[in-house]
Amino acid sequence: MRRNVWGWVATTLIGVVLAGGSAVLASEVDDVRLVRANALAGAGRCAEALELADEIGSGNAGAQHLRGRCHLQRARYAEAINALESARGLDTSLTGIDLDLAMARYHLGDLSGARQALDAATASSADRAEYHLYNGLLLLQATDSAGAARSLDRARQLSPESVEPTASYYAGLAWAGADEADKAAAAFRRVRELAPGTVWATEAERAEKRLAGGGGPSSWGWARLGVEWDDNVVLRGEGVRLPSEIGNGDDGRVVWVLHGGTELLRTEDWSGGATFTYYGSSHFQLDEFDEHYPVLGLWLDRRLGESTTFRLRYDFGYAWIDNDPFLLSHELTPALFHDWGDAGRTKAYVSLYKYDYKFRPFDEFDATSAGGCNFLSCGPRGVNEATLRNRDGWGTVTGLEHLWRLGALESELTTGVRWHDFEARGTEYDYSGPELWLATETQLPWDLEFRTVVSWSDLDYDNPSTYPVRLPLISPVFAPGTSDKDEERWRAAAELEWFLADRWSLMGRYTWSDNDSNVGVFDYSRWGFGMYVTYRFERPLTP
Repeated sequence: MRRNVWGWVATTLIGVVLAGGSAVLASEVDDVRLVRANALAGAGRCAEALELADEIGSGNAGAQHLRGRCHLQRARYAEAINALESARGLDTSLTGIDLDLAMARYHLGDLSGARQALDAATASSADRAEYHLYNGLLLLQATDSAGAARSLDRARQLSPESVEPTASYYAGLAWAGADEADKAAAAFRRVRELAPGTVWATEAERAEKRLAGGGGPSSWGWARLGVEWDDNVVLRGEGVRLPSEIGNGDDGRVVWVLHGGTELLRTEDWSGGATFTYYGSSHFQLDEFDEHYPVLGLWLDRRLGESTTFRLRYDFGYAWIDNDPFLLSHELTPALFHDWGDAGRTKAYVSLYKYDYKFRPFDEFDATSAGGCNFLSCGPRGVNEATLRNRDGWGTVTGLEHLWRLGALESELTTGVRWHDFEARGTEYDYSGPELWLATETQLPWDLEFRTVVSWSDLDYDNPSTYPVRLPLISPVFAPGTSDKDEERWRAAAELEWFLADRWSLMGRYTWSDNDSNVGVFDYSRWGFGMYVTYRFERPLTP
């Protein structure tokens, strides 16, 4: 009996020792994981760091702090606050939590909570650049411009690589608010030098111009006058016979464009304004194709991050042809911009538009019951072409584009893809299909700028056309085709602009297009060239 008791005691003691050893080993493994996870987070590899944090578990204060920092880095501010509060509850001796909480609360708009957390971080974090950056931002919100500027300058002195160009940009705003124009201008110039070609540089340039102009709204505009030649004004299709007074459909014209805009709203994260564009043309002979097309636009920008902007834009237009109402248009476009620095800029957008044409197509005369025609031309019996050719409707364009900066060539290359979809009241104009395009812009010596654009699209229509596949040569009665309409479009343009001075320029442009359709009326090509003079009131600065 005594032997069994001592055996049980020995077994229990061995189990306790082994369990303690396992706990120590697990703790050491967690420590190694946490060191590795923090290194990954510091290198910006939060996805891998969070996987290691999950292996450690939610009961570890260091792992929770790591989660909070990674959520902060990924702009998941509410999740960051939850993780940081959990870490502080697990271990009150951890340092850096209050500063991280201040940053997360600031980005969520909780300014009083951010100030409280930042004050609590003073003892442990006053030597960090981030502390002075957010202190400056909070002072700027509290309209203490001079104090904000000094704190932001202190941040960039401590660690410019971690807070620039943000610190210099907001220091410029703060110095401007403190009526220190020279210091503000120097801060904005520093932003443009540190981050050329980025959204920060664009915003700094805008702010510097407002500063030089006495703080008024940023406005811009230009006026252009030119002469063009167009070999197919009427978009003459294959085999289409034109009236004698139109001739071949080629003609010259005088064109003019007025474009301008003004910024009506500017805060730290919001901006907005209005634009106006007016295009007009007057033909030498075919004056029935003279055009007037004014467009009013409104935009609202929301800054989502240091390099990301959301834009909502609305455009309203009304066109006249030969002084008769032609088109009423509405277009709403939400877009997202992200600047990658030297890697360029990406834009993703969806345009929703509505076209209301102010003319109505006519119904073709019906053929006789015997299949004959008592007029110059006839359509099939019982077909109401006026209804089927009604092109009023709704459309969407979904697009993605990226601008590449080619510094060695002083060029920019933009590539894009779009998906078109249009639903018309009549069956003639329902279509969808892709478009690919490419554009270049190159700075040349002698103040020259060369630009090109090429696009290709393939639009599949939902129905056969109500027009004949090819116009009849003898019979005045036509029969529509049985295959759905299809159009492959090519567009190209090249222009060279010579900037004579800050405000004046001369430009030459060549354009070419080809609409390859299985329906003769829509199967056409077109080319043209023009010369223009432009006067700029101000260069546009919007992204």
